[in-house]
Amino acid sequence: MKQAIVEMQVEAAEQEPTLVWRKDGRTVTLDTRFKQSIRTEGSRVIITLSVDSVTEADNGTYECELTNSYGSTKAQFVIKVAKEENELPKLVSKPSDVSEEEGSTLSMRMNYRGSTAPTVKILRRGVDVTLDSRALVKVDHQNKSISLTIRSLKPEDGGTYTVQLSSRGQQCDSATFNVTVQEQMQNTGANDATPELLTTPRPGSRRPSDQGRGTSPKPSLLDPKLLEQQLQARRDSASSRRTSLAEAIPGFPMLKHREAPKVEKEKFLDDLKDVKAKEGQPKATLKCTFVKANARFRWYKNKLEIFQGPKYNFLQEGNEYILEIKNIAMEDAAKYACKCNDITTVAQLYVEERKYNYYFNQKLPKTAEVVRGKDLTLECSVSDPRAPVSWYHKGNKLEYVAGKIELKRRENRCILKICRAKPEAEGEYCCMVEGDETFVDVAVEDPDWFFNRELKQQNALETDPVATFECEVSDRDAEPIVAGDKYEIVSESRLKRILRIKNIVMDDDATYTCKVAKKTTSARLVVKPDVEFKQNLIDTNGIETKSKELVCRAYNPKKYPVKWYKDGVEINFNDRISTKEAEGSLFLIIKSLEMEDEGVYSCRIGNHQTKGRLGVTECEKPPSVDLANFDDYLKLKKGANFASAIPFKAPPARRDEVIKSSFLFSGFPVPNMTILRNGEPLPENVNLKAVIRNGMVNMNLDNAQRADAGNYTLKLANAMGEVEVPFKIDVYDRPKPPKAPLDVCELCATKCTLMWDPPEDDGGRPITHYEVEVMDVTAGEDWKPLKSVKECKCDVPLKEGNKYKFRVRAVNDQGPSDYLETEKETLARDICDPPDPPGNLQVTDYDEKHVDLKWVKPRKENGAPVKNYIVEGRKHPEGSWLTMKETSETKASVPWKEGETYEFRVMAVNKAGKSEPCTATAPMLAKPRLLKPWIDKSRIQVTKLKVGQTFELNLRYRAEPDPEVKWFAGEKLLESDTEYQLIFNHRDTSVKVTNAQRKHTQLYKLVVSNEVGSDEATLEVVVLGKPSRPCGPLEVTDITKNSCVLKWKPPSDDGGEPIHQGASEPLEADMEIIAKNPYDEPEAPGKPEIVDHDKDRIDLRWEPPASDGGAPIIGYHVERKEP
Repeated sequence: MKQAIVEMQVEAAEQEPTLVWRKDGRTVTLDTRFKQSIRTEGSRVIITLSVDSVTEADNGTYECELTNSYGSTKAQFVIKVAKEENELPKLVSKPSDVSEEEGSTLSMRMNYRGSTAPTVKILRRGVDVTLDSRALVKVDHQNKSISLTIRSLKPEDGGTYTVQLSSRGQQCDSATFNVTVQEQMQNTGANDATPELLTTPRPGSRRPSDQGRGTSPKPSLLDPKLLEQQLQARRDSASSRRTSLAEAIPGFPMLKHREAPKVEKEKFLDDLKDVKAKEGQPKATLKCTFVKANARFRWYKNKLEIFQGPKYNFLQEGNEYILEIKNIAMEDAAKYACKCNDITTVAQLYVEERKYNYYFNQKLPKTAEVVRGKDLTLECSVSDPRAPVSWYHKGNKLEYVAGKIELKRRENRCILKICRAKPEAEGEYCCMVEGDETFVDVAVEDPDWFFNRELKQQNALETDPVATFECEVSDRDAEPIVAGDKYEIVSESRLKRILRIKNIVMDDDATYTCKVAKKTTSARLVVKPDVEFKQNLIDTNGIETKSKELVCRAYNPKKYPVKWYKDGVEINFNDRISTKEAEGSLFLIIKSLEMEDEGVYSCRIGNHQTKGRLGVTECEKPPSVDLANFDDYLKLKKGANFASAIPFKAPPARRDEVIKSSFLFSGFPVPNMTILRNGEPLPENVNLKAVIRNGMVNMNLDNAQRADAGNYTLKLANAMGEVEVPFKIDVYDRPKPPKAPLDVCELCATKCTLMWDPPEDDGGRPITHYEVEVMDVTAGEDWKPLKSVKECKCDVPLKEGNKYKFRVRAVNDQGPSDYLETEKETLARDICDPPDPPGNLQVTDYDEKHVDLKWVKPRKENGAPVKNYIVEGRKHPEGSWLTMKETSETKASVPWKEGETYEFRVMAVNKAGKSEPCTATAPMLAKPRLLKPWIDKSRIQVTKLKVGQTFELNLRYRAEPDPEVKWFAGEKLLESDTEYQLIFNHRDTSVKVTNAQRKHTQLYKLVVSNEVGSDEATLEVVVLGKPSRPCGPLEVTDITKNSCVLKWKPPSDDGGEPIHQGASEPLEADMEIIAKNPYDEPEAPGKPEIVDHDKDRIDLRWEPPASDGGAPIIGYHVERKEP
């Protein structure tokens, strides 16, 4: 979903403007899609229009009109919605297989198509090749190619590779190719290649050769004499021996030498490779591949055999043998070997030590108390048993002292025992470890004392002479505290303690405490004021000529006299000002209010008073002015300061005077003043100032300028009416110079024509004529008057071959203007020159592939028409200017390369040659003009950590223009504070939490948006900790003397993992339970009686037991005994 945002800055008056938005001339209605916001920064007003869910239907020209009481202004802008290109990247063709020699460098290139740059992964047997520092994968989106480079090829680099292309987290294409690494053949020479031809076996040796064991040379079989001797010996042996059956009988079976079966040489196809791991890593894996699948294998660490268990796990998948080492520690760094059928391969495991972060996972309590002479044990727990811990008391390090200070360690537990505590043992104790510390404040208390009778609340009135507190203590030998003049402390009968508080005031209302050792008794002294105002006077306003009552209510049990004051002076009552009392209320009545009645009134009773301010509002009156001596037409010269005082008439205008116009006015409320010039609010460049002061309007005009001239209207208005005062100001001056340029036209060897434009300002007076002067530079002459003309052109005679300069000035009745002079010398000749440079070179549009330029034709063609334009460009800042394009139009589209910075300039060409280049554009970076935000989600994974640890989430993104970046925790918008630290860099952002808690377990969302669109990514954080206490209540049922049944609810927080072990805070039952049976065995029933009987039955009856043991009888057991 795209959004367009337009922001404007407006310099406006104090009054907030009214806004109207239009699109292509039609008014735009603000709704849920079109939203506006206005904020103020100093004197600037920032106006923002946002359009949500923009489509191509929103394309067009928009206009914003701002209006306030001083006038209005307009601003236009264009919204154009770019079309999205959704072509995903695809490989152009399948990569071809590659064969390289061992030790060489593999370089291959693959092409793809698509509008977006892909995220590329190349895998070898499922492992990313970039994990190997020898491999490099690079994507060139401009040329749409992917390159793979692997340096120093090894045999294990051979195999099947997979290339995967993905965009925005979605896989777009994949392909496979094979890489073959050929091993280098060692050239050992012909003698090493055929040793059997060069050596003769030693008698009695089973080896084909014992070369190297002896020092004597062996006879060669290639010696002709020796070879002939051996052949002759074989012939002789064959002629002298008997004929065998195999030779005599055709087809007779013969014995043959046993052919030994070929045994494949045992070896490792893939040896173990060195592995690097970090301390604390969950697992490290060592792999190797043997030639056989079911070989007998063993694993060794530093030549000592290791066995499968909690630390080591052995895996075999076909002919691949794997060792998994769990929970990596520093002691796991060693040489590991795999031995298969007496063949061994070795690799090194390197473990990088982590920086230990010690902290207290169970801190000391904030306070601890111990009775004097008793022992106190302080205990805390540190995160690592290896952590060095120190104890301090009041900043001094503690050492072990038997029987006084005993320091102990139990793995993670740190224990401090204070033996037979004394008062000097009080103070702050600190247990410190590198990176953390914990404190406890220890207090040594005296043995318990108690009060026989405690203090009770006492009541008193302000100004009472005394109030008394009494209590009794258990210690007969306690010494009483000595008090001063305000307090008297008395001890009676050794146990009673009496506190007398004299001359009671309101500040004595407090809680008083008597303390003996650790026991205290407290009671409050309630002091009530002798005068209490139930209702105070309040600030109020009255209207001139109306009546007003001031009222208050007071509780006055001691009947003090009531007095009224105005501004601290006691009021004398008369017919207009009087007082009365009714039902506890006190009234001050003022009839026919006057402006002098305004002030602070107070009602005073005894030493207490209440105050309130009475304001008197003047009656409303319409404004009026006295214009008897006001001059409504002022004529001034520019730059002069004039003064005109009212009611007398202003003197003639003189230089350096100040004009001050004043007139008296009346009216209430004070009227608002508005000054208009020519019916509109005053522009900023007008120096006229007006101030209302002391019932007068003072207008000042300093340094009168031409902009100050006009017809003015002064308006005074209030709620009762308004009045207008019209007046006129004229400011005269000599004219401005004629408008540049001074053109030399129709140039030939004997004459030319000068042309210019009238001045922009005629000084308030009509131009009478123009004075033209000429300078013959060749003759060395000075400026000479040529002509006085009334039109803006003049024909000038010339002398062929001479160089001339010209100037002209305008004249009115106030004097001549400054001169307008030609920019260069003019040569009297009949030829053309190169044109002037083009003007106003602008960039109209751009994207990552091209930039569009436009410019204005040269101001003068200098005698020959412009044939074409040359657009030059260079890379900023040190590139040389190169021709980018030639065109006959005043616009061009120039290609550029994304990521480079360019400058451009244009030259015009006529038959005389090239013009000077125009002013170059500012340096511009070749980049997309509009790029929808895109967040790199390739590194997103679930973050797990323990409570108290630090985690940081970091994501990279791209967008043009710069986007707005927001982090959310769930649905809550995050801001930087003590809990979350937000980091915003160029094209990446992070959120960091230094002390993670269970509440930080949630989904964190990053939202990046700009006017083109938005993108978001979600990251999951799981903070693991101890579970919370099981939820209550703890129900105890089915109680017997030997057992009971407990029921509870699972904890509300499982700590982030299923509950299987570990301890949380305990859940306790609400009451104590007595282990006993709920009932006893019943007593024996009565003696059975025979009611009836027969040969096969007997009827019995008995009385129920006297006691059923607390439970109803549910049945009886009837037994019989055989005689």
